[in-house]
Amino acid sequence: MLLKLKSAISGNKIYLICFHHAGGNAYSIYPMIKYLKNIPELEILSYEFKGRGKRSNENLCDSFSDNLKEVINCLDMELDKVSPRIFLGHSMGGIFAYEYLKQNINEAIQYGLIISSKLPPIFQYLQKIYFPAMEDNDFFNLITEFGGIEPEVLDNKELINYFFPILRNDFNLIYNYEQHISDRSIVKINADILVIYGLNDKFITSNDIKMWQNYSNLNCKILPLSGEHFYFKDNQNISLLEKEIIQFFKIPRIVI
Repeated sequence: MLLKLKSAISGNKIYLICFHHAGGNAYSIYPMIKYLKNIPELEILSYEFKGRGKRSNENLCDSFSDNLKEVINCLDMELDKVSPRIFLGHSMGGIFAYEYLKQNINEAIQYGLIISSKLPPIFQYLQKIYFPAMEDNDFFNLITEFGGIEPEVLDNKELINYFFPILRNDFNLIYNYEQHISDRSIVKINADILVIYGLNDKFITSNDIKMWQNYSNLNCKILPLSGEHFYFKDNQNISLLEKEIIQFFKIPRIVI
C-alpha cells in the first residue's frame, strides 16, 4: 500500500517513493522528507508494509521475496510510466529500494536512489550474530543500540508489546534477505545513488559505506552527517539533506 504524503502541484511530476526502517511504518519516514514538501514537482509516497500502521489488521510477513513482489505489483499499478522516480530507503528500507531498482529498471524512465544508514548487500550483519537464536533480552539490547526508539516507548510496556513483534518480524525479514536473497556479487543499476549516513553510527564504517560506489553505472555520492543511525532527528541535518537531494538529482528549486 502506498500512502501519499504530498501531491505534486506542477505538471513536471517527480515521484519520491520512500521505504521505512525496521519496526516503522509509512509515516516513520516523514522526519527525513518534511523539508521537501515545498517542492511543487515532488509527489511523495511512502510504502506501508503488512502488520503496521494503516495495515495493522493484516498479518506480518517476514518473507523478503513476498514483500518485494507486493511492492513491485503495487508500484506497477499506482505509478505512471513516464515520470522520473527517486527511491528513498532508510536502513531496512534501503534493501527494498535497491532490490526494486535492480529488477525493474525501465529505460524510458529516469531513476534515482537515496540510501540512508544502510550498508551494501555484500555486508551481512545479522548472519554474523546468527539472529534467529537471539533471546528477547539480547534482541531488545540490539534494537536500543540503533537509537530509533524514543524513551517514552521504552518505558511503556504496552507500546513495547505492540512494537516488539513488528521489530522481530522485520529483523527476521532482513536475516531472510541476507541468507537467501542477497546477491553476493555486485549488481550495478542505471541510477544515480546518494548515500547518507551518520558519522557516529555504530553499525557503519566510512570504508564499508563507500562500497555503494560500485553499485551504480552512473553517479554515486557519499554524504556523511553528524549523528548516529537516526541522524535525521537533527533538523540541521535534514536541512542539509534537502539541499543535497535538490542539487544531486537536479530538482528545480521552486518554493511555494
